[in-house]
Amino acid sequence: MINFIKKSGNGGCSTADVTLSRINKGGHTAALGISVSCKVIAALDNPTHISIAFCGDRMYLAPMPEKDGFKLNKGKYRSACRIAAVKDSEIVNWIGDYNLKYAPQEKLYYVERK
Repeated sequence: MINFIKKSGNGGCSTADVTLSRINKGGHTAALGISVSCKVIAALDNPTHISIAFCGDRMYLAPMPEKDGFKLNKGKYRSACRIAAVKDSEIVNWIGDYNLKYAPQEKLYYVERK
């Protein structure tokens, strides 16, 4: 049976907390596109810049100062940023939609690879 992808009732926007996508830069490098919901932005105290850290099956998100972080392009419902200079092999298994979780010991928000 062939299942076609259909438009969703939300205007084509993801309803996931965090959406990760691969942005091709050519060669063996790629950029990681991160789209986060306004709920996530509020949980992170409305940062203008963020950064990520991979640790096993988790990717942590944290607000960062302008000099260290990647700028968030804020929209009405979602904000997005592009993190360059990421090896393709590091992100290929992370592409997808995720729900945000909180790690109380680290006091950080994260998404967990399925």
